[in-house]
Amino acid sequence: MTEQSIIKENAEFLRLGLLAGVVDLPQVVSWADSILLEQKDPSPEIIDLSMAKTQGEVFTNLGVIQGEFYPRIVFKRLPGKVYEFAKANPGECPDLAQRVYRLTVEIPYRDNLEEDLVDHLMAFEDWFYDAKLGTHGSVKQFTKEFIEFLETAAKA
Repeated sequence: MTEQSIIKENAEFLRLGLLAGVVDLPQVVSWADSILLEQKDPSPEIIDLSMAKTQGEVFTNLGVIQGEFYPRIVFKRLPGKVYEFAKANPGECPDLAQRVYRLTVEIPYRDNLEEDLVDHLMAFEDWFYDAKLGTHGSVKQFTKEFIEFLETAAKA
């Protein structure tokens, strides 16, 4: 894997993390700054990303970074980051599950992902919805199961 492919893979991971709400703008800018310090001739996109001030600028610059990446590898890293966030913020799990659901539906390379992982991540949004309505299970129960699933998926 080339250095540029690694940068593109990390950029896509950070983009997904932003969409899921488990990565914030300062983390992305810090990552871009670290690349600026490492490379003699960084790409204009990395420079722009390092100076980005808004989420829109960050998304745009992450999306135009050149290079190839493997969607399965990038997406497989996501449960670990989501797990860290969920474990630290269990009260956020219903909203987090909804953001992950939306992200999973909207990514253009969904067909290239591990189907079982995608299906489980998407199912939790439905389960939390049902729990909030009082028709099936409880938010507390599904929060525990969501965190356990994420932990297992992160280790796989």
